[in-house]
Amino acid sequence: MSLPDLGPEVSGLLTATAGCSPYLRGLALREVDWLDEATSDPETALAAVLAALDHAAPDSLPAALRQAKRRTALLA
Repeated sequence: MSLPDLGPEVSGLLTATAGCSPYLRGLALREVDWLDEATSDPETALAAVLAALDHAAPDSLPAALRQAKRRTALLA
């Protein structure tokens, strides 16, 4: 799994998690650009995920909800 430089602890955790959970592996690969921000400050990242839902237009809400679900699962 190719991840950005997230530090040895975070990279090791994500690699091990991805090896045990194909679902989380897929999410991590899909959200790889977001992972650096999320792992450096998870509370702020979660707040940003929720704020994005507040500002999503009705026609883009389904995609925003799917993204929020992916990102929240990675933070959990």
